[in-house]
Amino acid sequence: MTVCVGCNAGAGGTWGSDDIWLHDVERESLARQTLDAISAYPIWTPDGARLTYTSWTGSWHFFWKLAEGGENREQLLEQYSDMPRARSWSPDGTRLAFQKTYPETGADIWIFSIDDREASPFLATPANEDWPVFSPDGQWLAYESDESGQREVYLTTYPGSEHKRQVSIAGGGNPRWRSDGSELFYISEEGVLMAVPVATTPTLQLGAPHPLFELSGCDYDVHPSGERFLIVRTERPATPGHINVVLNWFEELERLVPIGN
Repeated sequence: MTVCVGCNAGAGGTWGSDDIWLHDVERESLARQTLDAISAYPIWTPDGARLTYTSWTGSWHFFWKLAEGGENREQLLEQYSDMPRARSWSPDGTRLAFQKTYPETGADIWIFSIDDREASPFLATPANEDWPVFSPDGQWLAYESDESGQREVYLTTYPGSEHKRQVSIAGGGNPRWRSDGSELFYISEEGVLMAVPVATTPTLQLGAPHPLFELSGCDYDVHPSGERFLIVRTERPATPGHINVVLNWFEELERLVPIGN
């Protein structure tokens, strides 16, 4: 299995040195995919053939490239807002749901069409909307919004947003679908990965959210089987086990290095 990651392995790990890499899980190897000053937020196309990502080249762009195909990128869209983030391709690979931010409306959800290479707003309200994720059948879009005063996960119909239901309870965000559409996952405000049973036919039915495991401070994705998760953890440097406090250090210094009269 090969996974796509964004990391800042160059220039001492500072912002401005981010690139896209492929990690071969079985071989435990990394292969660099971009050579830009800033490239981030990679996602796969539904067929697994291409990587889509955001890159800075004087302005923000969406690019895609063949996986493991060298530096053969193609520009999809140029954006002049703050850094846009590609989130999800529709199952047929014709629509890209992404988030971008404007001063007037905050974070909004837009849809890019591969057919005409144009983008249009899907959810642009005074609230902040992010993490749009297409359902496996392409008929629904899960996303997070703070319209209630805290982050919650919602489902809305696609392409029209006539019907909407709140999925999370007592806060949540960063939704992901199980590949067969039978479950929706999200991270609660307490940092716990939650699972919600979902049925979309003949009508939308949502089960009660139930906790799976703690996921505080981590990003994640769902294995196609729906039985495993890929989790990205940020390792923090180990803290010292003890602190040495030195008293009367000036007297000790005078003893070791006498000062002549």
